[in-house]
Amino acid sequence: MSESHSDEPRDVAPDDLLRVFEALRARPETGDLRTQRRLERLAARRLPPVIPDKSPRGGIAEPPPVLDLELTDPADREHVIRLLQQRCGSHPVWVLPHDSAHAAKENPGNEQGEEGDDGEQHSADTSGLPRHGGSGEGGNAVSTRELYKELQRLTEGFDTAPRADALGRGRQAPPAPRFRRLRSLLLLNRVGLRAVYTRKERLHDEPEEHKDVSLPPKDRESEGAVIEALREVKAGLKNRSSDDDPRWSAIYSRVLRRVSALVARVSALVTFGKLDEKVLTPVSFVVSAIVTAAPIASLSLLFEQLDKLVTVGAAAVLLLVYTVLALFLFLPWHRFRWLNRHRYPLEPGQSTPRAPQGHQHSPSQESDQSSPEGLRNHRQRGIRVLNVLYKHRDATADPDAEHGWNPPGIHRLGVNAFLDDLDRVYGNGHPAHRWLPRRKRHRRPVLIVDQERVGNAGRYLVRLIEDERLRRRYPDPLLIVVVRTSATPILASGIRPERHPVLPEARGKPPSDHRRVVAWRNARHAHGTLGRERLLTFTIRACAPEVWKNAYREKRPDSVWTPLALTGFWSAGVGTAAVLALVAGNFVVPAYIQANNPCVKEGVRPPSGIQRVGQDCVGITDGGFHFDDRLENAQDVIRDQNDEVAGEDHVTIVYIASMSVTTQDNSDLAGVQGELYGLAQRQKLHNRRDDVPAIKLLLANTGQNWEHAQTVADQIVRRAGDDHATSDRILAAVGLGHSVRPNTRAITTLSAAQIPMVGTTATFDEVAHLPTGRPSPYFFPVAPSNSRIAERAAQWAHAGVRWSSSDGTAWDLDPAATAVAIADNEEGESYGPHLAIQFMREFRERGGQAWSAGGPYPEITLPEGSRQHKGVLPYRREGTSHWERLADVCADPPDLIYFAGRSVEFEDFYTQIQEEGRCAEGDVTILGGDDIAKYVADNEQRLANAEGFPVYYTPLAASGPWSQCSDTEHSVYNELADLIGGTEDGRAANPDTAPSMAHAAVAYDGLRVLDRALLRDTLERPKENDGSEDDEFTRLRGSLLARIQDTSDTYGPTGALRFGDPSSGNWYEDQLVQLVLAGPESESADTGETEWQRVVAAHGRINETDRAPEGCETENGYSGRD
Repeated sequence: MSESHSDEPRDVAPDDLLRVFEALRARPETGDLRTQRRLERLAARRLPPVIPDKSPRGGIAEPPPVLDLELTDPADREHVIRLLQQRCGSHPVWVLPHDSAHAAKENPGNEQGEEGDDGEQHSADTSGLPRHGGSGEGGNAVSTRELYKELQRLTEGFDTAPRADALGRGRQAPPAPRFRRLRSLLLLNRVGLRAVYTRKERLHDEPEEHKDVSLPPKDRESEGAVIEALREVKAGLKNRSSDDDPRWSAIYSRVLRRVSALVARVSALVTFGKLDEKVLTPVSFVVSAIVTAAPIASLSLLFEQLDKLVTVGAAAVLLLVYTVLALFLFLPWHRFRWLNRHRYPLEPGQSTPRAPQGHQHSPSQESDQSSPEGLRNHRQRGIRVLNVLYKHRDATADPDAEHGWNPPGIHRLGVNAFLDDLDRVYGNGHPAHRWLPRRKRHRRPVLIVDQERVGNAGRYLVRLIEDERLRRRYPDPLLIVVVRTSATPILASGIRPERHPVLPEARGKPPSDHRRVVAWRNARHAHGTLGRERLLTFTIRACAPEVWKNAYREKRPDSVWTPLALTGFWSAGVGTAAVLALVAGNFVVPAYIQANNPCVKEGVRPPSGIQRVGQDCVGITDGGFHFDDRLENAQDVIRDQNDEVAGEDHVTIVYIASMSVTTQDNSDLAGVQGELYGLAQRQKLHNRRDDVPAIKLLLANTGQNWEHAQTVADQIVRRAGDDHATSDRILAAVGLGHSVRPNTRAITTLSAAQIPMVGTTATFDEVAHLPTGRPSPYFFPVAPSNSRIAERAAQWAHAGVRWSSSDGTAWDLDPAATAVAIADNEEGESYGPHLAIQFMREFRERGGQAWSAGGPYPEITLPEGSRQHKGVLPYRREGTSHWERLADVCADPPDLIYFAGRSVEFEDFYTQIQEEGRCAEGDVTILGGDDIAKYVADNEQRLANAEGFPVYYTPLAASGPWSQCSDTEHSVYNELADLIGGTEDGRAANPDTAPSMAHAAVAYDGLRVLDRALLRDTLERPKENDGSEDDEFTRLRGSLLARIQDTSDTYGPTGALRFGDPSSGNWYEDQLVQLVLAGPESESADTGETEWQRVVAAHGRINETDRAPEGCETENGYSGRD
């Protein structure tokens, strides 16, 4: 095989030398490391990666090679060393011997011998490797003391440092490595083992010099004694300039020494095993015997408590002992944890270092020190290392030995500690290197060896570093540069990658394959890790002094901010960030969140109990969160009244309704708006009393179209069952006034929790039917049912109603022979289809005819399925609209059109009927259900102006004090008008945003039912929950349920407030139903004011004694008397 180009020296000039030097000491960037890992993964899968220009696969490898610089002219030695030192700038660089660094700086070109640290003269030896002219007969051998002294010099600082003024104000050189491992080992090397042994064994005098001493590793007192010795060494280093320690320091050291010794002795005596054997087990046995034999229960209980007390006391003693032990022993030993990964002085079979003349080790002693058996932690290994350091302090190894060179493990330990510390800071393999800031440490540390002048210890250190690289094949960042003349042999020429046939972990194990196969694998791994050759040799051309002078180009050294400057920057940055965060947290972020989250009105989070679902906000509030701007005033009234009862004796009732829309049109909320005002008025009247618990109203929004009714119902049940909610635990519910299937499911959930519910405007007969088909016994409707409304409307429609105003004008409802019902049949809708079907059924039973266009009737979607019903025309927004239905009807209209839709759609219906086909002739009677009350109240004058198109409808309650059947409800409407801020008749300046007064009246009566039930003297107040199944709150709820069922002697705008049998859904059969005419203008007989609505017929009980009076009877219909 041909030799590689790296085997042949290349002549280089100073500029080329610098390029080579920079390429070798450049530390790979983090991005390059990631690229290398990615390329290796692709190559492992045999995928051809795109090779980057700067870092192809295999372009980054550690350790770097040894840069061998061969000088053509020996006079250039100082120039080369100085040039490399200057190039390193503020990055780590050492020069061996250390005096060569100063010679290169101060006296370039000096070729004379120089004094070493030991005072001996070193001269250039051009005939071979230099020899250290040390005293004694040691020859070239290097002792442990000399090696560790050389390592100590490496930790004391670099051989170059830029001037402070060259770095700039507030700048410093990149942080130097701390050498934590090496410094801890050197500190351990300074410990006087004989003095520690004397103190530990409590001897008066130290043992004789010839007597070997050692500390037992498995001994807490030894651990404490070593830590105390380490403290004294550190204190001595700090106070080297002073002979006497300060008084406080001496006292502190003495106290610390005694405490450490005491802790060590106590920790050996007080262990869990001994406490268990001496205290816990005997006491437990005695207590068990006494408890078993003692006939007195109190005595048994006393001894059981004594047993627990002893156990707790023992645990406390152990905790105290181990806490103090951690502070005085475990934590000080923490710096030696790295010894668990380096066990060179402890390896079995480690060769005995050569002892100096006159000092022999016995085999037993050496075996005792080299065996690692039983050493379990770094503290024990630290003591063993201390013993080895003392025993082998004078042991030597020859750096020039050619055969059988096997340095002591304690020497390898020092070198590996040095390399580990460098790798921790400048390496690439540690996980922390991927995210820790480099702080400009982007150049590898450099060790420059002046081969002609370096001593034995330096040569030994270099050879030991390279040998450890070959032996372990671990990466490290140190770049070694050897400077020599051409006549001097290469320092590391005998060090080749295949020097060690196996790795340390495989040593002593029989090979599993053929030896040649194993050898080939080992060589391949060695060459792949370390390179085919460890030397990269270049020949430095002889250059004139001017060339070297030009090469000394001043370069601004790398620098970083000082800790003081960083503290200032960080303080300013943190302060600025805090101000920005404060501004953002109080202004920017809340504004952004509030703009993008409709559920956040203040701050950055929705209020407690409110959650966002799409663009809707559902949940429970006390009125503080506004579900819609239209409801803001009404909710504020309720919130203020809730705040007034805070801290007082009160009960909590929740109002459940659909209180939000996700569109700009919020006209659908007119009914809910009215109900909120009605509830607020009734709450105010109730809370004025002092003899009953006040009412706190919570508002539960089920979302648009009741889409999230089930979610809110579950939330209410959880809150009602929370016994920690005290007086805010929900007692009952009111509202639930929409006849849709999601409302039915919510009623089912609340019924399962046995929560009493008072319904407001829900009229669908089966709105509270459970999955079993039976009605819920917990739902009490205030409004009449669809069946009752349809029955009375059909009766009035078929028989007609005669009515005259005060001025004698007749406004009769003519009898109808034919009729058709138009119903809202949107998905989930229950109110419209059922009301239309019931009306047509009642109308036909009385002899009326269902209108027909000649073909089959369209199918109506109901919970039980789809089917046809005579005279009923369903419509949907996403299907056949009411425009189309009305167009068909008006082609040949019947006598009466019954509208069973919602109020928001009645406007289009009413407009079309005045313009469509034959309906425009005005011969068709319009009769609507209760839901159009809001439209009628807001458009009274429009209805009056539409001459020939009066509107009859059956409201659940009058929308103002214009009812002519009773004067009892007048005060309610006046109070509501005052609360809303309108006129006495309840009209608002802007009808588009005015609440529905009819809904307000119904909600007023709904809360009145609960109000009256709470007034009963027999109603028990809740007490603290005792955890039993039938707790006090459950009994309170049951009592309230019974009082609601027995409601009597109560009446309001909706008539008498009573309930029917639970088996019929609690519907009251004689609930007041009114027929109201809207449109013709007349003058009120009572007030003289203009009215556009009047009750032309009524049926049912107004209060406990009165039914609809004579003035409200129909001539051909129900007489109004039983």
